[in-house]
Formats: sequence, structure tokens, C-alpha cells
Amino acid sequence: MQLGKILYQYGTYYLLARLLFAPLQFLSMVGVFQVLGIFYRSRRCLLLG
Repeated sequence: MQLGKILYQYGTYYLLARLLFAPLQFLSMVGVFQVLGIFYRSRRCLLLG
């Protein structure tokens, strides 16, 4: 039964970590896309201007 208890605790910690890291992962992805968009726009402006 000890193993089951450890696995249960590990599972809850894993789920909590997933719930915490999912928004962080999403935010970092959005941040990367924003930086890429800004870089692309500035390059286009430099090329046009």
C-alpha cells in the first residue's frame, strides 16, 4: 500500500505541475510569437522605409 500512496502523491503533484506550467507554456509561446511579429514588422518597415 505504501507504493500506491507514493504514486497517488506523485500523481497529484504531477497534475498540479501540469496545471501550473500549462499557462506558463502558453504565455511563453504567445510571447515568442509577439516578438517574432514585432521583429517581422520592424524589418518590413526598414525594407520599405
